[in-house]
Amino acid sequence: QDMCVCAAHASTTLSVPFRCVQQSPGACAAAMATSEIEETMKRLTKHKGVQSVIIYNTDGIVIRSTNNLTHYETCTHVATLDPLIHKVKQLVNRLGDEFSNIRLRSHKNEILVYPAQDYTLVVVQDGHA
Repeated sequence: QDMCVCAAHASTTLSVPFRCVQQSPGACAAAMATSEIEETMKRLTKHKGVQSVIIYNTDGIVIRSTNNLTHYETCTHVATLDPLIHKVKQLVNRLGDEFSNIRLRSHKNEILVYPAQDYTLVVVQDGHA
C-alpha cells in the first residue's frame, strides 16, 4: 500500500494501493492544458444528472475533480478504478479489439470511464438521468 502524500491526508492509508500527490484539493500537475481541463469540466458538469468528474494521468495522479468530491474520495475512486481499467484493457486486447470506454451501472448511478493516451476521464452520473 502506498501512503497518500497530499497535505490533507499525509497520515492516511487507504485499503487499496494508490498514488496521490495532489498537494491540496483542486490543485494538480497538469497533464493537459489548464484551459482544456476547465472547458471539459464545465461542459460535462452542465449535463443533466452528472454528479462528479475526475481527470487523472497515466501515473494515477489526479489532475482535476469536481468540488463535490473530497480529496480522499477522489483518490479512492482512482485507486479503485485504475486496476479495473488495466484488466479490462488486457482482456479487450486479448480479444483482438481496441479498448475505448467502460460503462458501469448500478441501481442509482452510472460510471463512465474514458481512457486516453495521457489521461483518464471518469464521469459519475445519476443512473436515471
